[in-house]
Amino acid sequence: MGTYSVLLIDSPLTDEQQLVLRQHRRTDYFESNWNRLSKYKAHELGAPLTQADKTFWLLETGVNHGVSHWKFLRSEFVDTIREMVPAAAVYLTTDYPLHEHEWTRAQWLDVAHGRAYVELLTEEAIAEWDLAAANERAEKAARFLSRRLGTPAEFAAKTGNEWAPLITEVLKALDDAG
Repeated sequence: MGTYSVLLIDSPLTDEQQLVLRQHRRTDYFESNWNRLSKYKAHELGAPLTQADKTFWLLETGVNHGVSHWKFLRSEFVDTIREMVPAAAVYLTTDYPLHEHEWTRAQWLDVAHGRAYVELLTEEAIAEWDLAAANERAEKAARFLSRRLGTPAEFAAKTGNEWAPLITEVLKALDDAG
């Protein structure tokens, strides 16, 4: 579970909105914190459940975590949630230890404001993730180019017949990366 992206949604969701997220092909688990924790006794939780736990959602996705998967996670989940519920606070967990399945909303938000592995997805944070993903794609394209073009001596030795397929291959790779 630690390698997958987990989103926390702090907002009421209609039945229809819940259904959209629950039925997504890459949703592994989706439930309100209240429903998830109601089976535990308060003393086991370390903090009391509140009404706010009813509108705090954990969405465990089947999308790997990391910059290389951000574009997919954003298009499939983050943008969808932000379109359905523009006022929702959406958090991305970058590390999801198994023991945290017993945390209340208050405990999650305490972590979100004090540790690096739960991040509120503000416009600025989303832009930073977008930039990191674009940089990773550019670095992959640069590595591909350097492998295909070879050393300066190999590059200089290429004949006209070798350039056309190489240019086509490089342009396709750049298009795929972008």
